[in-house]
Amino acid sequence: MTNTLLMENDDKILNEASGRLLAKTDFAAYDTIIVGLLSDIATYQTTYTASNGGKYFQGLETHSATPLDDTAADLLDTRPPTKPTEPTWTDTGIINQNLPFSIQIHEYVAPTGNGYQVIFTADDGVDVWTKSQGYGVEALERTWDWRKEV
Repeated sequence: MTNTLLMENDDKILNEASGRLLAKTDFAAYDTIIVGLLSDIATYQTTYTASNGGKYFQGLETHSATPLDDTAADLLDTRPPTKPTEPTWTDTGIINQNLPFSIQIHEYVAPTGNGYQVIFTADDGVDVWTKSQGYGVEALERTWDWRKEV
């Protein structure tokens, strides 16, 4: 049986196969927010690497649960237990609003150089979606648009 759209309004769709309302995810609106965040992150990374021997800031996931809508990030003051002097998201000043997705930053070290990857995770009520932006020598492999995670 094919999934058939039975009803649609501004923020929900009813799927025949499941018989339940599913939230629509507005990735275009998310991307508008992400553009500003990526700019702020790049600026911060430039300053951070200059004063930390080329090492990039690594931001732990901002939310304890992947948001379904604009949600206050509840993990902005969390740092790795093994790195008590590392800055937190709060220290960076980058996040100053509720977000419809979580964010995390991973530093990577490759044989040909290093860089970082910013991963955004959203939940539409049914599936979890990620988008990633890579920087550095592996930027191409670490960049993708919104995709459903399995």
